Order: sequence, then structure tokens, then C-alpha cells
Amino acid sequence: MVKAVIDAFSKQPAPADGSMRGPGEPLPGAATYPPGPYPVGPTPRTTPAVRPKPGRAARSALIAILVVLVACGGGGFVVTAGVRYAVSWVTGREDGTDRLVEPVSGRAGALGVTVERVVYTAHFTRVDLVVRNEGSAAASLPLFGNCVFAGSDGTTLEADAFWSQWSETVPPGGTQRGTVTFGGKLPDGVVRASLSFSHVFGPGGGAIIVRTITLRSG
Repeated sequence: MVKAVIDAFSKQPAPADGSMRGPGEPLPGAATYPPGPYPVGPTPRTTPAVRPKPGRAARSALIAILVVLVACGGGGFVVTAGVRYAVSWVTGREDGTDRLVEPVSGRAGALGVTVERVVYTAHFTRVDLVVRNEGSAAASLPLFGNCVFAGSDGTTLEADAFWSQWSETVPPGGTQRGTVTFGGKLPDGVVRASLSFSHVFGPGGGAIIVRTITLRSG
């Protein structure tokens, strides 16, 4: 593009009458005289030709190049933002705000679950959990149809295994961290919630519930 600008400003426009000057031909507008010899006397004068300055064509080329540069820059920004938005939505890893006031735990037998973060994003609710298994056998906490995040107003969000980063099985004596992602969010005015696994697969069975989760209002 820099080369195009230089060429546009250095290029000479064609003569107005459409003629082209060949090698040895005078510039348009220059006076011509027949070959000598001339009698002794005043030296014949020629009228200097005036070189036209680069005009409308050069300016048009410069404007077109600037428009292309601006369009490419703006288009690249739009495409990048669009790709980032799409990737965030597909993976569920959108940026958001932590609404949890303080960590809270629930327990069922040898299994304990602690809610460490509740992050609201544009499309999701992400809950960071820590699970501790103090028993002598492995326990399983699947998400599909088994994990729910509920607000005090009755709003219920179901966990989505596709968007979550979660390992279902907790080995005996082990600790596991993960993020459970729920589609949607609780209403901004709801500041009390609970998280539950309706069934623990392993010794003891039953359900495990983390109650009285306190959230900051939006």
C-alpha cells in the first residue's frame, strides 16, 4: 500500500489532448522550431513546459487505501471479538462476577461438599466445589439429572455436564475440586440459594445438600 501511494503521487497524468510523448519529443506546450542553422542573431527561445502536479487520481488512491486500512482494522477487531464470544459461549468459560458472600458446606455421611465460588456470567452460573471423601469406599456424584442449583424464590437451574469441568468419582480418602456450570442465572434479587446432589452413588447413598448459600445482589 505504501508503494501504491508513492506511485500514485509520482505518476504523471496523460496530456489533456490524449497524445503520448515518445523519446525525443517535446513536452506538451513547448514551442518547436525547424532545424538550424540559424542566422547570427538572438538565440531562439523556447517556452518551458509546465509539469502538472499529481491531482485528483493521487488523492483518490490515497483515500481508497486509507479506507481499506480502516476497514481491515475494524473488521479484524469485530471478527476477533466474535470468535472470542463464540468460544466463551461454547466452552461455558465466560468472564463473570463472583456473587458468593462466603464459602458454605454440606455433609452426608463421610462425604462433604463445600461451595467456594458462585460466578454469574452473561449466560451461565458457575459454581466451584470441593468434595472430600473421608470414607473407605469411592463415591460418585454425577451431574446429569442429579445436580440442581435453586434459589429461594423457587427458580431451579440444572447442571450441564457438557459445560462443566467435573470428575464424577471421588476416591476414598480423597479431595476433589471442580466447576459445575448451570445454564442461566437466578434473578438478581435472589440472595439465598442451595445446591444439591439428589443421589450419592456409593456407600450410604442418599442425597447431599449445601443449604443457605448467601449471594450478593446484582
